[in-house]
Amino acid sequence: MIKLVTTDPTRIKNNLLVIATCKDTNVYDHPRLVATIQQTRRLNEFSGDRGDEIILYSPAGYTVERLMIVGLGASVNLQPEMLRAAIGRAVA
Repeated sequence: MIKLVTTDPTRIKNNLLVIATCKDTNVYDHPRLVATIQQTRRLNEFSGDRGDEIILYSPAGYTVERLMIVGLGASVNLQPEMLRAAIGRAVA
């Protein structure tokens, strides 16, 4: 089951937390999420392009086992269907 919630992502206790982000803009205001996404982009393995994804195991500062970050592409092109597809890929 997919469950969308608004809460402190560092306090979620689960096996997997999926975060979707855009390539060209920061869509979160939580400092830990912002820092995690910025650090991931510096690795040059994840840019936020549509279809990009990266999994972090036992990420520092989180209580989840895995944090999956999925790219949505440019924010100007963002459509609800793109978010649904990205989250669907994550749970498939």
